[in-house]
Amino acid sequence: MEQELDPINCKMFDPLPSPLPVTKYIVEMLEKRDLNREEILNALKLDPALAAQVIRLANSSVPNVGISVSSLKNAINLLGLERIFSLLEISLILGKKREREKYPISIKRFWAHSLLVALISESIGKFLKRYQYIETDILFCAGLLHDIGKLVLCTNRPQELRKAVVASTNKVFFHCEDCSCSHVSVGAFFAEKCFYPPDLCSVISSHHAPEESEGYVMLGEVVHIADNMAHVLGYGVVEKESVPEIKLEALKRVNLQGESLRVIASTALEHHKRIRLQVDML
Repeated sequence: MEQELDPINCKMFDPLPSPLPVTKYIVEMLEKRDLNREEILNALKLDPALAAQVIRLANSSVPNVGISVSSLKNAINLLGLERIFSLLEISLILGKKREREKYPISIKRFWAHSLLVALISESIGKFLKRYQYIETDILFCAGLLHDIGKLVLCTNRPQELRKAVVASTNKVFFHCEDCSCSHVSVGAFFAEKCFYPPDLCSVISSHHAPEESEGYVMLGEVVHIADNMAHVLGYGVVEKESVPEIKLEALKRVNLQGESLRVIASTALEHHKRIRLQVDML
């Protein structure tokens, strides 16, 4: 993977594509410059592409001092508000330039899927906190970034991504990918090069096989379940892809009953709908 992607590393670390209405909405929120950190956190949680840049910048700032940043809240505390504002302004400029670019996947569908996976992951985490320690901020961030490899492929290997999209009609998308250039392998490579901490790297590389999330199995299983639920609810990234299979061992370990899953899905969908109305994405 490194050999294949190294020649385009300069493109890999450009800001990734976002739906322009989302970026505009976030920038309009931040233009006041008098928002508190919680309001800024809520703005950044709206977009996986911007979140990827913030997590990358935070971990690039401290790669050799024994600190890792796995949540947007900690990233904001580390970077400070001015650096966040600068990143968003650059992303808006680049977003305008890319507004008419054609990608193999719908950026709006990618955004809707990633946000719903993050919301469901966070909701599952809030339920699990009754019985065990688990950081919902990290769960949200992991859910938001789990498919980041698809965005990297959009800008770096669109031809490979397009082939998989075409082949995945009525099939599970990741079964149709070239293993050497899949969204999982590319996402893992991107995360490693961005100094992402091991927990986020693990989820990105193994959200379809959470049992392989060495040391972070519960985190991987929650995102795996949330990803499957988003597909079942009609929020896949690729329009005609089939729902991926869910690992029964993950369901057993997370131990959520049917009624709990229904409430979690319903709550996440309501929150998701409110956000989509806010940014005029319906």
